[in-house]
Amino acid sequence: MYPQRTKTEIVGDLLGAAIEDVYEGLPSGAGRQVGDEPELGGALYEERGERDRFRTLVNKHYRELERQLGNKTPGELYSGSYVVSEKDLKGR
Repeated sequence: MYPQRTKTEIVGDLLGAAIEDVYEGLPSGAGRQVGDEPELGGALYEERGERDRFRTLVNKHYRELERQLGNKTPGELYSGSYVVSEKDLKGR
């Protein structure tokens, strides 16, 4: 089906898609208000809750794995600020 991809690459893609589905299904909550964007659905809040915890744990374990592989200054998979709008919170 994908002659240019190895089995490892296909499994990696499937695993990545599954993890993304799990992430999207996690509940998110609102932290402190960081802005107001009517075109995006109202007030914007720092995202807190299970999604925030998931990103924190992923970054922790990613850094550990990278250090084991010899990367002395690993970055993060999830960086920056994540926000959620009032509209998104009401839609869940």
